[in-house]
Amino acid sequence: DFNKDSLTAGRHPGGDVIANALVHWISEFLGRLFPGDFSRYPHVALWNSSSWRRDKFIAAGDLPRGDVRTIYPMRKSVRAFRVSGAELEAAILATLAFRLKNEKDTSRNYSPQLSSNLRVSSGHLWILMDEGWRRASEVEHVVVATDPFLGLNGPGLPELQSIVTQANLIAEELAENVLVKHFPKAAAAYSCEQAVSLTQKAI
Repeated sequence: DFNKDSLTAGRHPGGDVIANALVHWISEFLGRLFPGDFSRYPHVALWNSSSWRRDKFIAAGDLPRGDVRTIYPMRKSVRAFRVSGAELEAAILATLAFRLKNEKDTSRNYSPQLSSNLRVSSGHLWILMDEGWRRASEVEHVVVATDPFLGLNGPGLPELQSIVTQANLIAEELAENVLVKHFPKAAAAYSCEQAVSLTQKAI
């Protein structure tokens, strides 16, 4: 069981699942429209912890479609960008540091939630590739999907602004539609044994 407070307290399996839903979306979207063009790049995702709008707990078990819609009930779009691994690392580390520095309640300031194929360790971002975990700064290109807030640089961070540009944009779709279709898939596929660094709260 989890709710919004669970996500802002730190990295959480529920956060992995919602970010993984964006990975499901962008992989399907690009595979359908641009077969082969983007498949060689790792697909990852970020979700701003405070963008989870449902206050009631998500209970274990089947999740009705109506409950999925309450996760993010506003008519705004998730977005996906092609960026370098180094740019992605700078953006994620800056966002984590910003929340830790600027939020008054240090126990409820964690963001963003990351897809299961991302982790932060020893001050670096790592991406799970076919050959294993690899430093993001060594990866030439990455496709990163974001929630609507981060996709428009909600925190106003230069490092985030450098990746969420119109020039880097490759896809966008209404968040509500993406979550209704892909959140249940991501939840069904998720395994706690595959989760990474779920208690990590600092760089």
